[in-house]
Amino acid sequence: MKNIIGIDIGGTKILAGRFSSSDLWEAEETFRCPTEAKMGRGKVIKNLLRAIGKLKNKETTAIGLSWAGFVDGPKGIIRKSPNLPGFEDFAITDYLQQTVDIPVYHENDAKLFALAEQKKCSNDPKNVLGIILGTGVGSGVILNGEVLSGSDNFAGEIGAQLIFDTETKSQSSSNKLFSGPALTEYLGMTLEVVEEKYKSNPLFIRDLQQKMEPRIEQMSDWLFNLIFVLNPDKIILGGGAGQHFWPLFLPKIETLIKQKIKDRDLPVNFSLKIASLENAGLIGAALLAQSR
Repeated sequence: MKNIIGIDIGGTKILAGRFSSSDLWEAEETFRCPTEAKMGRGKVIKNLLRAIGKLKNKETTAIGLSWAGFVDGPKGIIRKSPNLPGFEDFAITDYLQQTVDIPVYHENDAKLFALAEQKKCSNDPKNVLGIILGTGVGSGVILNGEVLSGSDNFAGEIGAQLIFDTETKSQSSSNKLFSGPALTEYLGMTLEVVEEKYKSNPLFIRDLQQKMEPRIEQMSDWLFNLIFVLNPDKIILGGGAGQHFWPLFLPKIETLIKQKIKDRDLPVNFSLKIASLENAGLIGAALLAQSR
C-alpha cells in the first residue's frame, strides 16, 4: 500500500513517521533521533536522511517536512531558522529530492500544526487560529479552509508582535511575554516546577493566579485583537506552555475576552481550545505531502 513520510524537525529532536496514504492520523512506524543542531547543517541533514532511510520503502510516494522558522514552502527554501543555524536561504527540498528521489515538500511547523488541528476538529471549522506557545511563540492561520500564506509566506507569524508591557511600561513582544522561557523568567521557576507545586499544594494556585494577573490580562487583550483581525471559529493552543501551563488560566482568559466583546456590543463568536493531537506537526507534514 502507498505511504507518505511526515517529519517534524525541531531544535533538539527529529520525529519522523510513515503513514498509510489512507490513514494519516496514526503512524505505521516512527523514528526519533537528536537534531544535533550545534554540530552544524551537515550533521542535521545527515540525521534527517537517517530518519528517512529508516522509514522509506518502495511504496513511499512523498515526504513532508515541518520546520520551525521562516520558510518559503512553495519555493522549498528555508529563509531563517533561529533554532537551526546554518540553514538561512537554503533550498532544503531540492537538496533532499536529489538524494531520496521522491517529491519532498516543507512548510512552517506552526502552519502545519494549525492545519492538522483544523482537519481533526469534528465540526469542520473553516477558520482556525493555531498558536504554539513553547520555546517561542508561533502560529498558523486557516482561513476559509486554506492555510494563510501571505506574499512572502510569512503570514500568521505572531511571535514578533509588539505588545506594550503594562508592568515594565515598555514595548515588548508576544514571545517575551507568553512563551515558556518568558514565563520561567517571570515566575522565577520552570513550568515543570509550577506543575509539581500545583499538584502537591492546592493553595499554590491562588498565589499563582495573583502573580499571573497582568499576564492573563495581556493575553486576553492579545487574543481579542487577533480575533478581530482574523475572525476565527476556533483558537487552538499548543506547545509545551500552551498545553500544560496556560490551561490553568483558560477560563479566566476566555471570560475576559467575552467581556471585552460584550462591552463593545460586537457580534462575534469564538471558542478557545487546547490542542488535541500529540504530534500535530508530524501529522501536518504528512497532510502537506498528501495534498501536493
